[in-house]
Amino acid sequence: MSHRISGYAAAVMVMVASLAGGLAVAPASAEGSTETDDTTPPQITILSPREGYVYFAGIELFPNPFGLTMTMGAFLFRPGAAMAVDNIDHPSEFHVTVLLDDRAGTTATYVPCDNTFIWQGSLGIGFGIYNLTVTARDTSGNTGSTHLRVFYDCILPPSS
Repeated sequence: MSHRISGYAAAVMVMVASLAGGLAVAPASAEGSTETDDTTPPQITILSPREGYVYFAGIELFPNPFGLTMTMGAFLFRPGAAMAVDNIDHPSEFHVTVLLDDRAGTTATYVPCDNTFIWQGSLGIGFGIYNLTVTARDTSGNTGSTHLRVFYDCILPPSS
């Protein structure tokens, strides 16, 4: 009886496919044609810290009434996070770095369950207003980045 049910299921799938316009086959590419190179950089969004909020040790406390993002005590208890997307590559294939201004930073770690990148701990000792920059490089070498102005106050050395 299970063969009869699977036969009915296959017949229903063929009927649905024909009603939906039939089964399509991708046309073969013309001989001698070449694929275009990937020149589109990844698009980055910083998820944490959020613009205009105050953080302590990575924990979001409250919106800053003055508008500036403030992070004190590094990203110890909760990591910073960003999302990166590309027209061709899967996020797991990116190399993502996080910097304060142009100083040496840290490599963000890919988290597959939510397609984000996180960094934890210190980005280095600092006090003042910096550009927090997240940069992603895809497998074709295209680089995309975004930045967020933050007041950063940390007395801890960089994470290793």
